[in-house]
Amino acid sequence: MLAGNPASVQSESGKTARGVQVSRSLYHRPMKHELMEILVCPLDKGELTLTVDREENGEIMSGSLRCQNCGETYPIEDGIPNMLPPDLRD
Repeated sequence: MLAGNPASVQSESGKTARGVQVSRSLYHRPMKHELMEILVCPLDKGELTLTVDREENGEIMSGSLRCQNCGETYPIEDGIPNMLPPDLRD
C-alpha cells in the first residue's frame, strides 16, 4: 500500500481496478529499493523491513516485506510486492 494519495494514471486499455486507474507499465517494472520510502503496511501503516532473496540490476525480483509493528509478511514475487492482506491473497 502506498503512503499518501498518488495521482491515478490511465492504462492503455482504460480499465480500472477498484475504481483506480492503473498504468499497465506499473505491472512490468520490478520493485526497486527507492519504493521503500513510500511503502507501508496496509494493515496498520507500520514501517516495513525488506529482505531480498534475488536482485537483478538493482531491481528486487524476489524477497519479502515485513511490518515492524504487526509482524505481517508480504511476499515479493517476479518483482511485484503483494501488499494484499493475508486473507485476500490467492
